Amino acid sequence: MSYDIDIPLWFCENCDAVFHSNEPVYCPKCAHAIGDRFLLTDIQKEQLLGVVQLIHENDTYDHDVETESWWFHTLLEKHLPWYNMESRLIIQACWFEICGQDQTDPKFAFAYQFFQDEYNFAPHEKNMHFCDVVEPFEDRNY
Repeated sequence: MSYDIDIPLWFCENCDAVFHSNEPVYCPKCAHAIGDRFLLTDIQKEQLLGVVQLIHENDTYDHDVETESWWFHTLLEKHLPWYNMESRLIIQACWFEICGQDQTDPKFAFAYQFFQDEYNFAPHEKNMHFCDVVEPFEDRNY
């Protein structure tokens, strides 16, 4: 089962499951807690945006050119000790932060595409609960 980066990942503090949903819902694995989103802190956002500013104006991202992605990945490792290319939760949080920036700026366009590709190649979270995208429960009066 595959999901796009734009469908948010949530995690359950009760059972540690990770799942996809477009809004807060009860965990589909344990149904005991409403999931939480992993979001960057203000400091992490500031650090991420600082690294994006290190991208050269004329750089364009091409996922077929591995040196471009590894160059940027090296910057992330150097300046963001919390970044983990093996965590879809972290990659997605970075991507959502970049989405809120000016996509006409070539630096943000580069980062946007980088995180999209990074997400696609990252392994699933170890506690990933695979199911359809979880929709909120609707209480219907029958």
